[in-house]
Amino acid sequence: MTVFLLILVALWAVFSTFAWIKGKRLAKQLLEALKDRQAYLPIRLKPEGGNRIWFDLIDRLNDIIRENRRLERERSTQIGRLQATLESIQEAVLIVDDSNEAVLTNPAFDRLFASTTPSESLPTGIFRQSGFLSFMEEVRRNKNPGQKEIEFTRPSGLPLWFEITGSAIPGFKRKDKPLHLFVLHDITRLKQLESVRKEFVANVSHELRTPLSIVKGYTETLVDDPGIPSEQRKAFLETIHKHTDRLIFLLEDLLALSRLEGRNPKMQWEEMDLRELIQQIANDYQTSGIARGRSIDTHIPNEAARVKIDVAKIRQVLENLLDNAIKYTPENKPIEMSVAKKPGGWILTLQDHGQGIAAKHLPHLFERFYRVDKGRSRDKGGTGLGLSIVKHIILLHGGTVEARSRIGEGTTMVITLPEDPPRAIKRKQKPQSEKIPFFQIGTR
Repeated sequence: MTVFLLILVALWAVFSTFAWIKGKRLAKQLLEALKDRQAYLPIRLKPEGGNRIWFDLIDRLNDIIRENRRLERERSTQIGRLQATLESIQEAVLIVDDSNEAVLTNPAFDRLFASTTPSESLPTGIFRQSGFLSFMEEVRRNKNPGQKEIEFTRPSGLPLWFEITGSAIPGFKRKDKPLHLFVLHDITRLKQLESVRKEFVANVSHELRTPLSIVKGYTETLVDDPGIPSEQRKAFLETIHKHTDRLIFLLEDLLALSRLEGRNPKMQWEEMDLRELIQQIANDYQTSGIARGRSIDTHIPNEAARVKIDVAKIRQVLENLLDNAIKYTPENKPIEMSVAKKPGGWILTLQDHGQGIAAKHLPHLFERFYRVDKGRSRDKGGTGLGLSIVKHIILLHGGTVEARSRIGEGTTMVITLPEDPPRAIKRKQKPQSEKIPFFQIGTR
């Protein structure tokens, strides 16, 4: 009997030890499967012998893993949608934590604030702008500053203007501190256009003020003093007539420039031999006396110089340049017009033998209302818009125009025209930047 009891005790000890070892191994497998979360717990891990506690534990862990994987899929879908949305937004988007560390940015932000060196954190430059930092603090203090225009400075020194909005993101925190979203709308182009508009209005007002003041002054004199001698009255009326013409020319040039800069400049394309056009203009100026004693020499090739152009507009360009050459070329000095072949097109050259233009003025010649010698230009009847009109017409033809000059050596205007210009000049597209990783996550 004693031996039998000893055998039972030994068997019990062996089975208990085996069960303990098996349970320990099973628990280890369960822990590994739970950490992995890549697959459901297989049924084979369920212990044999019908231990209900182990069955319930494994079923519960399966449910947890299943729910966890469902939440991960849902989170991945939401992140994908958020990524697609932010990638399509043109505005720069920045999410920061309480320490001004970037948690998330979109590609538009990356393009605007790209790192200068690989080791530099992406938004370093933006956090050096005192205006933006103060705006961020206002948002954090729940002051609701609304929209604010802030100027940034590029490394090159050129300004960038943004209209910025900011707000806290409900439900998202980092180290128990809320995250904040800032949207930056680039208004640099609008600011530039606003500056151009103000400058244009100021220039037009300045150009109109002088002739209007003169016309008004002489008219008031004639009205207030009917007894003015006839010769003096005639001189007054001639002055009024002269400045009235100046106003008309200015308005006509403004309208022409407006039409050229509009969406539909109404180009009338036709094929024309440039040799014929240049010869016609030279003959017209010589025979009509407009050249005023100055010879107009033409240098044209033997081969036909046929191009598709708006003949009226190119004629306007050449006559405008020829008028300038006549104004500033001394009498008995020649003016030379030539045509030469170039790959894919033709070069038109108009050279005078006047006093020339200083190098510092050449980059600005084709700007509206720019004058090298303001007083002399006005005396000669210029509006300050002629060369700007020339530039716009040539650009509509897909060509280029530039001025070459030295003091004392005259000025040469060089125009290039393609043989077959585009029917509609498309705006140059900005090259797409290289894709930057979407998420910029900061870990602390």
